[in-house]
Amino acid sequence: MKHLLGTAAALTLTAGAAAAGGMADPAPTPIVTAPVVVTPPPAPAADWSGFYGGLSYGVGSAEFGDGDDPFEYDTSGFGGQVGYLFDFGRIVAGAEVQYFAGEYELVDSDTAFDAGLTRAKAIVGYDAGRFMPYAFVGASMLDIDDLDESYNGYNYGVGAEYMVSNRFSIGAEYGRDEFDDEELSSDLVSIRANFRF
Repeated sequence: MKHLLGTAAALTLTAGAAAAGGMADPAPTPIVTAPVVVTPPPAPAADWSGFYGGLSYGVGSAEFGDGDDPFEYDTSGFGGQVGYLFDFGRIVAGAEVQYFAGEYELVDSDTAFDAGLTRAKAIVGYDAGRFMPYAFVGASMLDIDDLDESYNGYNYGVGAEYMVSNRFSIGAEYGRDEFDDEELSSDLVSIRANFRF
């Protein structure tokens, strides 16, 4: 009997010790998460649709006369433009009226005259976000103040515009005017600033 009591007591103490110490809990499994990739927000899209108007400054040259030795003129002056564009997604199309008032000086001479160049242009461009390269073609009229003469012709050229903000853009443009009947032609490079409405 004593032997049984001793065995029972030993088992009880062993069980109590195991309960008091407890069994070691398994180590928690670490939670592995995928790295977070932060993508920058896309650049804001530009909408070229709407009315615009602005100012320009141009420099260029002109030739007048037939044969191999025409009269050559240098010119510079200020102007302005108004127009409307439709943005169809990747293609931009519209129309513009441009006016340039310049002084035309005969090369190697003191002879000069004032003239106004008016262009009515059809424009087709490519919407590359805030940047838009374009080409144009249209009709031209040159009014020479001192001679009280007007010459009609056509124009064509290329340009590019950058939208600084939704209301303001800057650009540069090259255009050529041909007046075949009067054997007169001119080239004009302009820098432009437009306000959009």
